[in-house]
Amino acid sequence: MSDATALLKVRVTEALGDSAACAAALRLADANRTTLGFFPADAFREKADSRQLLVAERTDGNVLGYLLYRTARDRASITHLCVAGNARRAGVAKQLIGALRARVARLRFIEARCRKDYEAHEAWMRLGFAAEAEVAGRGRERKPITVFRYDLGHDDLFTLPVQSSKVLRCAIDTNVLIGMQEGHAECNALVADWLSEDVEFVVTPEVRNDLMRSSVSERNKRRLRYAANFAEVRSPPERFENAQAVARSILPPSSRTDARHLARASSAQVDIFLTRDEEVLQRAPRILDELDLQVLHPDELVRQLESLQKAEDYAPVKLAGTSIDLSPLIPGDLPAVERALRYGGHGERSREFRHIVREGFRGGTDWDVLWVRDRTDSSPLGLLIGQKVDGDRYDVHALRVPPGKASETTLMRALARHLAYFAIELGVRRRCMLTLIKDHYLHPALRLGLEDEGFRRCGAALGHIQLNRVGELGDVTKELKRLMASGLHGVGACLSDLHSVINELQSGVSATGSLGEARFWPLKLLGVGIRNYIVPIQPQWAEHLFDAGLADQGLFGADLRLGLARESVYYRSSAGTRIRAPARLLWYVSASSKYDGTKAVRGCSALTGVECDSARNLYRRYQRLGVWKWNHVLEKASGDPEGRLMALQFGQSECFAKPVPYSRVLQALGRRLTFQGPVEISEEAFREVYLLGSGEL
Repeated sequence: MSDATALLKVRVTEALGDSAACAAALRLADANRTTLGFFPADAFREKADSRQLLVAERTDGNVLGYLLYRTARDRASITHLCVAGNARRAGVAKQLIGALRARVARLRFIEARCRKDYEAHEAWMRLGFAAEAEVAGRGRERKPITVFRYDLGHDDLFTLPVQSSKVLRCAIDTNVLIGMQEGHAECNALVADWLSEDVEFVVTPEVRNDLMRSSVSERNKRRLRYAANFAEVRSPPERFENAQAVARSILPPSSRTDARHLARASSAQVDIFLTRDEEVLQRAPRILDELDLQVLHPDELVRQLESLQKAEDYAPVKLAGTSIDLSPLIPGDLPAVERALRYGGHGERSREFRHIVREGFRGGTDWDVLWVRDRTDSSPLGLLIGQKVDGDRYDVHALRVPPGKASETTLMRALARHLAYFAIELGVRRRCMLTLIKDHYLHPALRLGLEDEGFRRCGAALGHIQLNRVGELGDVTKELKRLMASGLHGVGACLSDLHSVINELQSGVSATGSLGEARFWPLKLLGVGIRNYIVPIQPQWAEHLFDAGLADQGLFGADLRLGLARESVYYRSSAGTRIRAPARLLWYVSASSKYDGTKAVRGCSALTGVECDSARNLYRRYQRLGVWKWNHVLEKASGDPEGRLMALQFGQSECFAKPVPYSRVLQALGRRLTFQGPVEISEEAFREVYLLGSGEL
C-alpha cells in the first residue's frame, strides 16, 4: 500500500480469471501471503470473473498492484490491497481505492481490516479511512485488528439505524478445528482475518466430546484450549433428538458421531456445517433438504461466501410454496394493516398513516394501494402505496414490512427484497422513468433491498432510473442526457455520475453492457456484445421461477403476486450449446396440456452465471437459489449424483404481456427449430421477439 507522494500514473482495470493480469496479481498475493492471509487460487480467479479484481498496470502491461473486494448489502469490503515493493509510496494504492470508489459509489461505505502491528496500518488512514473498531484476529495468536471505514457520503438516509451485514454462523467439526489450529492447507483460509466480518465460527458440544475421548496429552490440551475460543451452540433437547433421528436415517450406522454433530448444528439453527469428511459431504444434498443445513468443505465456504449471503436474503426457496400474495387493499382491511404496519414506535401517528392510505383510495387510476398478506390468516406482511406524477415519475409514499424484529427473519428479509424490486416494476408498468421512495419510516431490511437494487439518495428520498426501451448505445445516451436536462425532480441525484456511466457503456465490453442493463432495468442495450439465447423450460418450473401467468393457473391463483424468483437458478443438461454469461435469456415454455399459453416464449431474464459440475456439487452450491429439490436434480442427471449438469443463474426476470407463439418465434429467427436445448440467436431476432412479447410490435 501507499500514500501518494510522487504519483506514478497507472491504468486501473478489471481483470478476468484467465487473464495475464490476474496471474500477475496471484503472484503478488503469494509473495505477500504472510500479511495478506491465505486465499485459494481458484477462489481468487472466481472473484476476478465476478469483476471484483482491480489491477493497476503500467502502459507496458506490468502489474504494480491489485485490489480484491466483495460487496455485501450497503458496503464494499476489501479482501486484499497489495502493491509491489518497488512501486510503494507512489500513489498506486490511492488510484486503486479511487477506482473502487467509482464502482461502488451507490453503497454507503468501504470497509477494510488490518492488524495493528503491520506497517500498513497507518497507510489506511493516509488513504482516507477512519478507524471504527478493534476486534480480535482469527489467527492462532489472535492479534488485534483495526476495522477501517471509508464513508461514501450516503449517511443519514433515513431515521432508522444501519443494519449490520449478514454474518453466517458456521459450525466446524473436530477435524476442521484441528486443521485451523495446526495450519493444515485446506483450512488456512478459515483463519484469515478478512473472513471475520462475514463468518462466525462456532462448535457443537460434540467437538468437546471428541477431544475428551482422546488421551490426555499436551497436544490435546492445546486443542481444547483452542476450541474454547469459539462459542458452543446449544438447542432444546427435543429438537436435538428429532434432528438426530433424521441425521441417522441419512448417514450409515458407522457414522453415529457425525450424525450427532449434524443434529447439534441443525437443531441450533446454524447456517453452515464445515467438514472434510467425504462420507458426510457426499450426502450434503439430502442433509440440506431434510435438516435445512448446508454442508460444505472449507474451500467451498471461501468460494461461495457472497452467494451464500445473498441466498439468505433473497431466499426464493423460502417463499416458494407459501401462501403469500400481493393484492389491492380495500378499506375494510385498513385497521388490521395499520396495527401491523404503522411505525408508532418511531413517531408515526395514526392520523398520518391513515391519511396516506386514504389518499391512495381517493386517487383514482394513477394510484396503487397494494398489500402483502398471508392468505392462511389474512395477516398483513407488507404495504406499497404509489402514485404516478409528472408523467415520468412514480412516487412511492409507503413501502412497509412489519417494524422491529418481526422483519429480521430470513423469510421477511427475502420479502423486503422482493418489495424493493416490485417498486421498480410498478414504475415500469406506469411508463415512468424515475421511481422515488418517499417513505420516512423504512425498515432497514427494505432500505438495504433498495440499495441493492441501485436506488440512490435524492434529497430526503431514494431514486431509481429505469429505461423501458430497446436501443443502441447512442439512442440510450441521448435519452439519459434528455432526462438529465428535463428538470424532473430527483433525476440529477440519480444521474450525478452520468459521464462515467456513459464512458463505461461506450467501452463496448459485454460485461459492462450487462451492468448498464441491470442499473437501468428493463433497458436492453444493443450493439455492446451481449449474447442472446432461447432456453426451453417446462411449465411447472416456469411458474415457480418467473411466470406469474402460469402460476395463476396452478399453485398461486393471485391476479397480482410477488415474483418469487428475484434471483434463481435453473438446472439442465450440460450437453449441447455452450452458454456463456453475461447474456439475455428468452424462456420458451414447452407444450403442456395442463397449462394454457405454452409452446411460446413467455419471458426474459438476465443470465449472470453458468456453471457445469456434478449434480451433487451444483445442488450443494445453489439449492438456496432455486425451488428444485434434490430428487428433481437427481432425476435430471438420470439418477447419477455425479452426472454432469449445467446451472444457469439468472435474475431481473420479466413476464411478457403477450407470449410469443412458436410459429411467430420461428418467423423472427428465419429458420426452423424444435428448441430441444438452448439456442443462440442474433441480436436482431432477440429484439423482435422481445418487442413482440412486450406488446411494442
